[in-house]
Order: sequence, then C-alpha cells, then structure tokens
Amino acid sequence: MFELKAGTQIYRVSFFHITDARESFRDAFQRYVEKDHHIIFPNAIVEAWLNRFPTKNQRGTWCVIQLCQDCTVSIIGTGASRVHPNDHFNKPTGRMKSLDRALKEAFPLNEHKEIRRQFWDAYFNTLSKSRLQSFRGLLGDVAVEVLQQERVHAH
Repeated sequence: MFELKAGTQIYRVSFFHITDARESFRDAFQRYVEKDHHIIFPNAIVEAWLNRFPTKNQRGTWCVIQLCQDCTVSIIGTGASRVHPNDHFNKPTGRMKSLDRALKEAFPLNEHKEIRRQFWDAYFNTLSKSRLQSFRGLLGDVAVEVLQQERVHAH
C-alpha cells in the first residue's frame, strides 16, 4: 500500500493478492477485509469482483485506488490481474498489471497522463524504500548508507 499527495488530493492505493487456488475469492476477500479494516468496499464493487473471479481456483491480484477528501473516502478505480492455473504467481507482476488497469479506470483520458506518471513514481519510490529496509535488516545501517551514497554518485 502507498499514498500519493497530488495538490490538495490524497490518494491511497492498496493491493490484495489471492495466492491460494483452493480458497474461494469470497473467503480470501473476507480475510483481507478483516485484516485491513480501513478499507470499506461497497457491495457493488464486491459483486463485480466476484463476477471477475467466478471459479474457486483463480489466483490474482486486485488494486484499489481511493480518493481521501474531507474525511470521506471513495473508490475511484479498481484493477485486477489473473494468473493462469499453469503459471507461477508473481506478486510484483500482479501489482503492476492491476495498478495499470486501476489507473486506466480512474484516469482514462490522455490529459491524465501526468497524474498516472505520479502514481508510478510513488509506486517505485515505495518499492525502493522497502528494499532499503530489507537490506538494512540483512546488512546493517552502515552497509545501507554506503549503498545509498553509491546510488547518489551514480546519478
């Protein structure tokens, strides 16, 4: 999950992975909602998702883009990527495909190109920060500082 502040707007992007082909979408969805109480999904969206994942053995990733404005939260875009039963489940690929589809739903016009670019920048910045945290845990603070300095000098 990540947030994007664009002008006075605040957008929240969440991802939901269905990794177990034996679990029904409805069960996986309930588990997710129980885990992340801050997201309230309208029934119409839940039914649309259930229609996109009709079989029990369908794995995939969902992306939800919310607009947080004046203490109200509304869902402005959703995207899904499904995994073929014979393919390997890859979370990063699922996140990117579902985010791309959610952005196209939320911001379909050509003049929205800049806001879509801002979402992608925020997504990749979030990934970079999480990778640095992983390296910090594995290598320690000093090694991460050296990596960051090398990255700055490379640009």
